[in-house]
Amino acid sequence: MISHRPLFAFFISAITSGAQSACDLSCYHDGVCTEGEANFSEHPTKSNGDIFDFLAASSKDGMHCACHPGYTGLQCEYKYEDCADYDHKCYNGGKVSNVTRG
Repeated sequence: MISHRPLFAFFISAITSGAQSACDLSCYHDGVCTEGEANFSEHPTKSNGDIFDFLAASSKDGMHCACHPGYTGLQCEYKYEDCADYDHKCYNGGKVSNVTRG
C-alpha cells in the first residue's frame, strides 16, 4: 500500500506558510497584536446607538491589538475606568462615582 501522507503534509505546509503573516501592529500598554477584527461591543455607544469615533476602526491591515482590562482602541491607546456594578465605562479621564438622589 502506498502512503500519500508525506506529499499531503508538504502540500498543506506550503500553502499555510505562504499565507502566514507577521502581526506587526504596534500596541500600547502591553497589548498583543492579533489578526482579525476587534470587537468593541462591550463598550457603550453614543445616544443614537453609533459607536464612538475613537472605536470606529476595528482593524488595520487585518490586525488589531488585544488589550488588557482598562484599555481599548485599535492599538490599546485609550484608557477607561470600568464600573462593573453599574455596567458603565468612563473615558477621557472621567471617574466613576456613586450618586444617591433623594
